[in-house]
Amino acid sequence: MVRTVKDRITLLKEVLPKGGVCAEVGVCEGEFAKQILRHSEPRTLHLIDVWAGIGACGATETTDEVSRRRLVQVSWDFDPQIKSGEVMLHQGLSALVLESFKAGYFDWVYVDADHSYEGLLRDLWALHLSQCICDGGLIAGHDYGTAEDMPKMAHPCPGVAEAVDDFCGSCGWELVCRTEVGPREGEDPDGSNAPSFVLARR
Repeated sequence: MVRTVKDRITLLKEVLPKGGVCAEVGVCEGEFAKQILRHSEPRTLHLIDVWAGIGACGATETTDEVSRRRLVQVSWDFDPQIKSGEVMLHQGLSALVLESFKAGYFDWVYVDADHSYEGLLRDLWALHLSQCICDGGLIAGHDYGTAEDMPKMAHPCPGVAEAVDDFCGSCGWELVCRTEVGPREGEDPDGSNAPSFVLARR
């Protein structure tokens, strides 16, 4: 039975482990990273992004200059946590960065980077093959829109659900939780409108 919760703030409060070591893959301007710090209170949060002119669904949608400004803004916004070691920034291709962590390192990882089928599958396989998720750990991510969800989503990315489902079908992971598709409102409008997913090992 797949559990359904309201939104990804609820996911942080009720589903994903608190006080652990986690990562967000695909940080952009760092808005959800702030929610992770607020609601999950991680021991260490790794923020991983290429911060280059690559768009969310695999297309070149931003310039390198815009991406550099985002990296500078994230560095500024999280400066106290970076100095304390609570937050660590990693600039690079997500799959390559993920493969650099030792086995069993993360309690959970939230993937919100390349939303194309191939891009997301690459990140999921990197998490699986590197074994960087600990026993009992979770993989989560954004924009898991089914065909039924798509008309209600402001920015549907049709490759995500297919990539997640194919990954689960071949790698020993399963969907255990997802969020609803609601209106763009509240403290996390992107998260309330686009459903998130959570995977656990079978």
